[in-house]
Amino acid sequence: MAFDYVAAPLRCPMCNEVSSDPLAIDLQTKIAKSPAGNMIRPGDTVALIDDPREPGYLLLNPGWQPGGSVLRVIQAWSCPYCATNPLWAVLTFQNGTLISVEPVPLDAATLAAADFITAEALLLVPLQEVPRVRELPPEELRRELAKAAKAGLA
Repeated sequence: MAFDYVAAPLRCPMCNEVSSDPLAIDLQTKIAKSPAGNMIRPGDTVALIDDPREPGYLLLNPGWQPGGSVLRVIQAWSCPYCATNPLWAVLTFQNGTLISVEPVPLDAATLAAADFITAEALLLVPLQEVPRVRELPPEELRRELAKAAKAGLA
């Protein structure tokens, strides 16, 4: 499946550097209806996929409804300076427009405030646990991912 790139200057929480090349963060998303390697920047309007679970996003918000005006998706990115990977950022879309890209810790508060998370988050859990974790209801999934991130299993 294809993806698009998100271009934004993010500050690395590990080395404190800000990416001078906003594409160097390697933040990829499958949130568009027809991802095709496009570059998406804050302010750009995107035709969003109707159900982010189709390309593999994991549902975090049990109250999420298709067609809502705001969508918050946690994506993985990497620092071009210290090579820390994965780092996490929340992409916030309002009526299809990317209004912000913010680096965040992957913790309980971040997970509770988002609607979806990339399936790359499953890299945080032991391989044998992935099928079980993938099937968890949103509340349990958030707890499991926060616990895995805190344990540093990435």
